[in-house]
Amino acid sequence: KSPLIYPDKLPKIEYPSYFDVRRVRNTGVIYWGNGQVYITHNLKDQYVGMDEVDDGVFDIYYSIHRIGQFDIRNNKPNCVNYWTVKV
Repeated sequence: KSPLIYPDKLPKIEYPSYFDVRRVRNTGVIYWGNGQVYITHNLKDQYVGMDEVDDGVFDIYYSIHRIGQFDIRNNKPNCVNYWTVKV
């Protein structure tokens, strides 16, 4: 048994007011605009923050940690709107 005491529930993560905050679904995606962005299954039911760092380019944060980036400009015409995060 560990001598460390862990909380039953983690405290709510606060993001800067200019971040767009989204909940990661059971499938590991967040919904954004008319599409989906795959983040990771490991963060299901957690909230991530999106910071637009350039026109159409978003850094993804979990708490204070930048976990990746996605670029909506990389979507090909006539393609389903589904992006993955570059880590």
